[in-house]
Amino acid sequence: MLQVERLGIRYGAVEAVDNLTFHVPDSTCVALIGSNGAGKSSVLKGIMGLASATGSIRLGNTDLGGLKSHQRVSAGIALSPEGRHVFADMSVKENLLVGAAGHDREALVTEMFGLFPRLGEREKQIAGSMSGGEQQMLAIARALMSKPKLLMLDEPTMGLAPIIVDQVIVLINVLKKRGLSILLAEQNAEMALEVAEHAYVLETGRLKREGASADLARDPAIQEDYLGL
Repeated sequence: MLQVERLGIRYGAVEAVDNLTFHVPDSTCVALIGSNGAGKSSVLKGIMGLASATGSIRLGNTDLGGLKSHQRVSAGIALSPEGRHVFADMSVKENLLVGAAGHDREALVTEMFGLFPRLGEREKQIAGSMSGGEQQMLAIARALMSKPKLLMLDEPTMGLAPIIVDQVIVLINVLKKRGLSILLAEQNAEMALEVAEHAYVLETGRLKREGASADLARDPAIQEDYLGL
């Protein structure tokens, strides 16, 4: 599905990501974990075309290098950004329609309301008046409106209550069963290792460790550094 090789991202003199290689298989959740400033969000921005990047980024047989962000959406990538960034003055339905990207908009809205019943109950509510958890679900649903092959989630549990985090985990598992590939950037390493099959541990933009999530969760160094055990 997604193949990233030798990814490099700089912001002026700051090297945010250095020579990173990883892949996301079909129908699988892969996690990027690490502390704040590890480079996780920069990786997603580089893949989405929101940050200038070197190296190779391929989605299936499509080389994404040189494509603008909207062209990458058309190729099959969607991003639910850190901080949600819903359109606060627009209704739930209007937010969803923004993400439709030329598909059957009303049919997709109906599909999202089936996947997120809470949003269906709040179809006409102004997004800025919703709770943080509801806004997070709206941001994910808006990303899904483009019918992506790969969904990228940037810190989807940040600031959410544990019960909402559990709902995000359930949602990711449902999306995987539907055949969607997911790239998850998450500081909550415990959650990420629970829901992902494979994980890459980043530290100051470089790959520190990688492996099956279950193996990393049992690793004493990972437990001490990222799981608080």
